[in-house]
This record gives sequence, structure tokens and C-alpha cells, in this order.
Amino acid sequence: MLTVEWSEDKLLLDGLSRAIFGTPAHSACGAVLSCDGVYCGVAFYGIGDELHIRSVGILPEYRGRGYGDFFTRTLIYKFMFYNKDIVVDYHDDYYINLGFASEGDNSMRADCADIVFPSGCGHKGGCR
Repeated sequence: MLTVEWSEDKLLLDGLSRAIFGTPAHSACGAVLSCDGVYCGVAFYGIGDELHIRSVGILPEYRGRGYGDFFTRTLIYKFMFYNKDIVVDYHDDYYINLGFASEGDNSMRADCADIVFPSGCGHKGGCR
């Protein structure tokens, strides 16, 4: 079972950040993904006039299972309730299908009303 939790546990956030990104945690605002009680992903964000997704990552041994997609969609869904623009602090074409538009080479933005959650399962005619 996958779960997403908000966390201010600096040791947990720092440990996951070092294992995933190779750098210490750059924010005390984080979310963690767990799979059957094992922490396997971390995301850093910022909240102000707009919401910023700073980074999202999954431990190497858990990649390729759709966990990053689940984690990212869950974060965006929860952020939509703030009714603020959501900004991704990097550019990745993944976010285009969710309704984000490029703001140059370094960020992407979406009004929460423009966000869509297309099927990610790859099956034609709906997911099974």
C-alpha cells in the first residue's frame, strides 16, 4: 500500500534526499512516500503566494513501478485545495499532460483550475 505523509522530520527528509538526489535536504517542508511502511520517496515544496514543487524523487530500487507518478499526482491534488497557482521549479515534459505550461527553461506553472489528471495506465479504453 502506498501512502503520502507530510513531514517535518529533518533526519528522515535529509536521509531520503541524500539517497535519492545525492544532496542534503534543502527544505524543512517535505512529503514522504511509503510503500508498505518503508519510506521510498521524498518531495520538497514551498508555500507562499503560490505553491512550489521543488523536487520529487523515488529511491532507485523502487523506480519503474509508477510510484513517482502516484506521488506527484497526490501532491498536486492536495495542493489544489489551496486554490493557488502551482509552480514546478524545474522543467519536465511530464507536467505538460497535467496542465502545466513552461515558463522558460527553469519552471512550469498551472492554475489549479487548469490541472487535469489523465489516465496514466496506458490501456486504451480505460484502466483495468
